[in-house]
Amino acid sequence: MFDDLAAYFHENLAGFYTAYLEVRDNEPYGMSKDLRAGISAATALYHAREHLPEQSQKTRKQITEECMEYGLLGDVVNVAKHKKVDRNSPRITSAEQIAEVLVSTLYEDEEGSYSDVRKEVTVTLDNGTRHYLSDLLTGVVNYWGNEFVRLGVIESYRPFPPVSHSGDQYISREDAKGTNGIEMMGGVRFREAILLLRYNTELAKAEPIPAKDIEHMRVVFYEPSYMIALGLKLNSGEEYSISLESTAEESEKWHLLKTNEERQGFIDTLFEERTEEINQLLAEVVKNKSDKPTDSE
Repeated sequence: MFDDLAAYFHENLAGFYTAYLEVRDNEPYGMSKDLRAGISAATALYHAREHLPEQSQKTRKQITEECMEYGLLGDVVNVAKHKKVDRNSPRITSAEQIAEVLVSTLYEDEEGSYSDVRKEVTVTLDNGTRHYLSDLLTGVVNYWGNEFVRLGVIESYRPFPPVSHSGDQYISREDAKGTNGIEMMGGVRFREAILLLRYNTELAKAEPIPAKDIEHMRVVFYEPSYMIALGLKLNSGEEYSISLESTAEESEKWHLLKTNEERQGFIDTLFEERTEEINQLLAEVVKNKSDKPTDSE
C-alpha cells in the first residue's frame, strides 16, 4: 500500500494531521467531524512505527520514552477502537473520555466582557488531567518527522508549530472568534459539551470558571428539539430548576453570542416572550415539591 516511506510520511502522517486541523478550524460543530478526523490522524500516527524497516522499529515503550505524547495517543487509539480497555495500565479506560467540545474563554476589557470560542477534541485521563488531542497529534507528527530525517527517509523536516487554543493568551475583542455554526441531524441525538474558561490577566492564562458562576449559562440540547436548563431564585430565597423546550434556530443563535451582555439579553427576551409558559412550568415544579412527603411523615 505504501511503497515509498517519504510519500507515506507526507501523504499519510502529515496528511491526516493537517486534515484534522482543517476540520478543527473551519467546519461547523455538532456532527462529530472533529472526532472522526482526530481519531483517523491518531490511528495513522500511532501505527506509523509498524511501517518502518524491521531493523529501525522501536517498541511503544521506547518511543514513549522519547515522545510522551505517543504513549497517550496509543491509549486514545485503543480506547476509540474497543470502547473500554483495562490491559497494560492505560491512562484512558473509556471512549467517553474523548470528547468534542466548544471551549469558550471569557475576557475583559474597558467595554466589558466578551468571549472567544474554539472547537477542540479533549482527552481526559483517569486521573482527571485534560489534554487537547491537537497537542498530542502535533507532538507525535513532529517526532516522526525528525525520526524520518534521522533514518534518512526524508532530507529535512520543518516541525509543525504548536496549535493555539482559546485561553492560551490574551485575545482582543476584535480578534475573538465565534463558532462556524452548528449542524444537527434530524432524529439523531445532539450532544453538546462546553468548557467554560476565564482569562486571568495576572497569571496570563485561562482558568476554569466555577460552576456557581455559570449556572445561568448552562444549556443542554437534545434532537429534534433542545432544552434550556433555567435556574430560578424566588424572593423567598428558594431555588428551582426548570427545563424550557425551544428551537434549533435559537440554539444556533445562542452559540453565536460572544459577550455576557448578549447572553443576558437573549435570556431576558426569552423570559419576556414566554413568561406565561415559564410561570406555568415553575408552578408545576413548586407544586410537585410541596406534594413530596417530608422526612417526618
